[in-house]
Amino acid sequence: DVERSRGLGDVYKRQLERFDKVLKLRPNHLVALVGKASSLEKLGRYEEALEYFERALSINKYYKDALHGKGRILLNVYEKYEEALQVYNRIIEIDKSDVNAWIGKCTSLLYSQKYDEALKCFDEALRMNPKSVILWNNKAVALELLKRYEKALDCYSKAIELDPKSAMPWGNKGKLLIVLSKHKEALECLNKALELDPENLDYLIHKGIALIGLDKYNEALEIFNTVLDREPHNKNAIFGKIIALRQLGRNKEAEKLIKLLD
Repeated sequence: DVERSRGLGDVYKRQLERFDKVLKLRPNHLVALVGKASSLEKLGRYEEALEYFERALSINKYYKDALHGKGRILLNVYEKYEEALQVYNRIIEIDKSDVNAWIGKCTSLLYSQKYDEALKCFDEALRMNPKSVILWNNKAVALELLKRYEKALDCYSKAIELDPKSAMPWGNKGKLLIVLSKHKEALECLNKALELDPENLDYLIHKGIALIGLDKYNEALEIFNTVLDREPHNKNAIFGKIIALRQLGRNKEAEKLIKLLD
């Protein structure tokens, strides 16, 4: 993974060099400005990326690729949800059928904890894009936060039906089933999520929690140890391991771990 990340970083740096050559000759070249911004974004240089998206928008305020880039950074990096919402509303004004703009708008509302508004947004978006797995998944998240659990499960199931190879709705459905104390069904969903995304430690931790709910404490302990081998200070895994150890009567080992949670 480290080698792959390094390789991708080199690719983005070479792209930057190419865009810089274009911009030296044509400073207002929109495609080059947005291309450079996107490469900077992928390199984690978000402030610079945002500056180049803004430069593109100063030339053409309706340029959708620049608006999407600006929205992504505001939403996912800086957590400026109101500003992101304004950006996505502008894209929708330009193109009401832009599914990614709807995803951005609804997610901005969701992260702003405006759950009822987010839900209305998801419903409107799904009328136009009924096959969007992300919209169905995120609608389920909104319903879950509103404690409308059965409807949330229905939406996760719809997302799975549309794309059985997407790990996200399998994992989220599994986590919700744990909340509902349906540990056997949760385990089935989480196993499927891990089959599709085996490196996801969040799914692995929740698999351990589901195993505790099924009184399979040794198996749960193995899961939490696997997580801690990769992330020794993962507090959720430490907490899960403490519970498993206590259920196995290994209280002294559990007490030693409690200190790590302080």
